[in-house]
Amino acid sequence: MIRIQLPRKLRATRSLIACALLAGAAFTAIPAEAATTTASGITITTNLVGSATIGQHSTFNIVVTNNTGTALTNILVGDKLPLGSKLASPISGVPVNSCVRGLNAFDCLVTSLPAGGSVTLSFQATTTTASLTNLAAFQGFIGGLFHTVATTSFNTAAAPVVAPVVAPVVAPVVAPVVAPVPAPVQVGQVAQLGQVGQVTAVARAAHGRHTGD
Repeated sequence: MIRIQLPRKLRATRSLIACALLAGAAFTAIPAEAATTTASGITITTNLVGSATIGQHSTFNIVVTNNTGTALTNILVGDKLPLGSKLASPISGVPVNSCVRGLNAFDCLVTSLPAGGSVTLSFQATTTTASLTNLAAFQGFIGGLFHTVATTSFNTAAAPVVAPVVAPVVAPVVAPVVAPVPAPVQVGQVAQLGQVGQVTAVARAAHGRHTGD
């Protein structure tokens, strides 16, 4: 449960904050990328600007138009994002210190909205899930009666693009060229060579004697 400390500027509106938008289940959802609801002379629109990507900042706009024919004072404009989302920027379109905010929800005080006039609130948020439902609502007194007008847009956040992992190129392992090692001469082979030498010498001597005769 979120507990929010009200700035001094908003303490006069505690009765409005007490029934503010943070319990979003009380409102009827309208399935659309940009959603608009008109009731009690109030038109409220919420839309995602461009597209959303998981883990990146997405921008939302809320526009409230006063078609009641009379000026309105001290109205609330708020928003609630789903679990897994969180606000990632200040809320623009209203003076500083005009808003109370939690992790994924806020309420802003608009002190004056003339007949036929509009107010636009913009903010950024991030999400960790593909579902990015955005609930926006107006609350205020119209003709002495308290009114709530809400709308919900259903948005889908795309998965982030992950660069492919390229395996490093490994040079092939080449076996070293080894020169052949000559077989060692065995003792028996040496003896045979000696014997061959002896035979050769005897043959030559015999041939000499024969020639001399």
